[in-house]
Amino acid sequence: MAAIDKTALWKKVGYQPHDRQLLFHLSEARFKIPVCGRRFGKSKMAAMEALPELFIPDTQGWIVGPTYTLGAKEFAYAWQAFMDLGMLDKLKRKAFNEKTGDMYIEMPWGSRLDVKSADHPDSLVGEGLDYVIVSEAAKQRPSVWDKYLRPALADKAPRSWAAFPSTPEGQNWYYQLYRRGQRHSPEYNKAYESWNFPSWENPHVYPGGFEDPEIQDQLRTPDDPWFWQEIGADFRSFVGKIYTEWDDDTHIYEAAFNTDRYVYNPDWENFMFFDFGFQNPFVALDVQRDPSDNLYIWREYYLSGLPVHQHAMALRTRTNPQGYAIRCGYGDYADPAAIETLGSLLCPIWADKDSKDVNQGIQEVKKMLLDKTGTPHIYVSKDCPNTIWEFQNYKIKPSIRDEEVQKETPKKWADHSMDAIRYGIMHLYVLGAKYHLSDVNGGYGNAMPQGPLAPVGLDPLGNPSDGDSYFTRDSGEAVFTLSGRMEF
Repeated sequence: MAAIDKTALWKKVGYQPHDRQLLFHLSEARFKIPVCGRRFGKSKMAAMEALPELFIPDTQGWIVGPTYTLGAKEFAYAWQAFMDLGMLDKLKRKAFNEKTGDMYIEMPWGSRLDVKSADHPDSLVGEGLDYVIVSEAAKQRPSVWDKYLRPALADKAPRSWAAFPSTPEGQNWYYQLYRRGQRHSPEYNKAYESWNFPSWENPHVYPGGFEDPEIQDQLRTPDDPWFWQEIGADFRSFVGKIYTEWDDDTHIYEAAFNTDRYVYNPDWENFMFFDFGFQNPFVALDVQRDPSDNLYIWREYYLSGLPVHQHAMALRTRTNPQGYAIRCGYGDYADPAAIETLGSLLCPIWADKDSKDVNQGIQEVKKMLLDKTGTPHIYVSKDCPNTIWEFQNYKIKPSIRDEEVQKETPKKWADHSMDAIRYGIMHLYVLGAKYHLSDVNGGYGNAMPQGPLAPVGLDPLGNPSDGDSYFTRDSGEAVFTLSGRMEF
């Protein structure tokens, strides 16, 4: 079949790419990384790159956003294009429901474009994609690309392609992807091409370029991080980042200690930090503590869509290093059912309502990342990619730029491992003085429980209990159970 004349198609739908957009469209690279400022036109540019594919029989493409709402931006331009062509009623099937995530276009000759959400990774399992647009890629986890999308392009290689339009958010995985497309970079790969496209390079919106009054009005100070991130498309520590102390070279264990992998030390305590979820991921982090109070997050379990008892059994049946034991687990006080299930099937669980103090918890994590002398006390193994990604991307909720007082309220994404770590550190270092931690760690506390419903924990006298497992104060007063039921 003859190649589709993209220029003629674009003319029919009224798309006139400016010079910088043409650099993207004319590139022959298989993987294109346009790093764009606001109002550059990245969403329409990406949609118009995908539009000709729908006129080739039997092509399959995805737009994958961090959420359905963000993925809908590119899809809206494709939908509008078919309206402009007068073809919307001639499609075989179609849907555009942003609330339910039901968004697709299917042509009579078998070609189809779907919107997917990275919030639902199970929906990203597929094969035989011809192309994928990774919308707002900087906001997404590296595993979305590495684990799900990149393999789906293998069947149609080398014709299959991907585009990664995004505004930058610090030097995270998207920055590393960008470097693969830079010819001067040591990581350069000829299959990639990347560009920095500041907002002012869109002459349709900012005819005066950098000196355009609309641009200059947004440049409040020469070093304004908001401006250079959102308008200048520049890789810097992004606006609103909570854990600014995090540094890959300092806190990723293998980089900090110049080693290939973390080796479990059976002489050190091993804890589990939990964040419970069903639609959101259920997170269980294995964390060792050395005699100097350094924490090593060496293994992560990060999975959604299962009930708690299935997570517990999956954790119990994993292959573990020699000498592996769980001294205690820490989780969210707000989910007593999950606490009770894990306490019955896996390990003792400590959950105190005071661990829910988000602001104090964040400050405690910050102190562990770097103390007053600049010394780190948290390390994360490269075998925990989701946890690393969350440290890189955990941010406060967007606020009005001119708001003088910004509350450090975390945005509800990139927060699952972060919540688990916060619960663990709050219990260990802030709330630990309230209870005898040693009381938790006798009996079954120093070993994996055996049998499907093995008892765990201790009663108020320090004896293994049958499931109503108490923590005690110095007075011996029972304060709450492992199942989360308060006792006074």
